[in-house]
Amino acid sequence: MAPVVAVVAVVGAVVVVVVVGDVVVVVVVVGAVVVVVVVVVVVVVRVVVVGAVVVVGGVVVVTVRVVVTDAGVGRPCASWMMP
Repeated sequence: MAPVVAVVAVVGAVVVVVVVGDVVVVVVVVGAVVVVVVVVVVVVVRVVVVGAVVVVGGVVVVTVRVVVTDAGVGRPCASWMMP
């Protein structure tokens, strides 16, 4: 699949969004600060991995967060709802 690229110029910042399949990469450039956010959506297990890479003056900070969004969690079971 060919990547989908969207470039948005905000006041004092440039935002680049690249979508390749289930991977979304967001690049925000504000002066000397570069923020790269990678969102990987795995539909089968409903897991969203959100990672951010921040470069400030040569210092690289990487954060990764995994969010499980299983639609079945928290839903009541119909068997015990029956009278």
